[in-house]
Amino acid sequence: MAQALTVRSLRAKSSSHPSFSAVYSVPPASHMGRSLPVLRACGKSCKNSSVPPRKEKSTSFSPLPRSRSLIEPPTTNHSTMDRSRSRINILHQGLKTLSVFDSVANPFSLEDFLASPLSCGRRERWEEQEADGVPVLSADEVALPGPLYVAGACTSTLDIARELCRRGLFPEWSSVLALKQSAGRGQMRRSWSSPEGNLYAALRLPMEGPFADTAAAPAIGALCAEGLAAEGFPVLLKWPNDIYRRTDEGAMLKAGGILLEEAGGALVAGIGLNIASCPPPSQIRSGAAAPAGTLDGDRLVSIFTLWLRLAARIFSCYETLKEQDAWWVRLAESRMAYLGCHAILDGALAESGSGPGDACGVVAGISRSGALLLKTQGGAAAYLGGSLLPLRDSYHLWSE
Repeated sequence: MAQALTVRSLRAKSSSHPSFSAVYSVPPASHMGRSLPVLRACGKSCKNSSVPPRKEKSTSFSPLPRSRSLIEPPTTNHSTMDRSRSRINILHQGLKTLSVFDSVANPFSLEDFLASPLSCGRRERWEEQEADGVPVLSADEVALPGPLYVAGACTSTLDIARELCRRGLFPEWSSVLALKQSAGRGQMRRSWSSPEGNLYAALRLPMEGPFADTAAAPAIGALCAEGLAAEGFPVLLKWPNDIYRRTDEGAMLKAGGILLEEAGGALVAGIGLNIASCPPPSQIRSGAAAPAGTLDGDRLVSIFTLWLRLAARIFSCYETLKEQDAWWVRLAESRMAYLGCHAILDGALAESGSGPGDACGVVAGISRSGALLLKTQGGAAAYLGGSLLPLRDSYHLWSE
């Protein structure tokens, strides 16, 4: 029987579970092979702004062991996959659902993987393994707190994660990385343009702390923004979970987005980042807060390396902060776009239960519940839903 899938709103059920205790370090940046789409990171200061850029906090991470130097052909191992270790698993025969014969991922051979933009350039010994009817080409020593599944063309990384959760193969902090999506989706089930060359991932989160309630969306958004900033990409978080980049001229561009979905007690974040391309203006919905753009910079890093480092930083940051009270509030506000700006909240859903409607005021931050705080003519108000549209110019976007 297929488990019902619901798009996770800002409200969620809580559950108890074990969590990882170790803090995982981040692998050193390197150019991973030939002809790979790359990101270029930079730390340029903002120009034409009356408010100075927010200074980055330095965070130290120890380097990971370098990968082996020789590609070896896949070997056969028909034993059950070791689920207790972090591995990279290529879905080389694709992935079909348990309930129907639909495919959520097409076959993706080792040769196709190594020639694709997702190629990790790692020189591993690949083994053929199978668990619960899912055959994979697997390699050890992935610097992540959970297994990483790599797919070629798929419907959506969230669909893959959901199917792996059904089979018990997707524990907390597991992730999916795909070449392209045919049914990528964003907020309100809007279609998400997903051509080859961009980053499409899914990450299972622990249903505890902010992830067990309405603060889940801004919490993962803040962790993602913090991880990208630590990698040299000075992005901002547009409440609740969009990733924005500011140009040198002060314009704001949407460079990524996050969608939370819950199925069978598992909370998964779908993460999309524009790297090689972004939707043209003709594909952007009317009334969007900002046009689409790509991440930009000067340092070479492959898609695989970016995800490896970003997922590790998200986990490490969470483990470091999770015992602190309301850590997600401070983290989100430290990278919050439009903080201190006049804005309209279209379709505002007040935390008090009133709405929907439009609200207008000055963006004052977020609450412990993840609600957007607005200073309105009637006083301070908190909103759990709505589309934030700035009214002032985009130069006043950095918090002190």
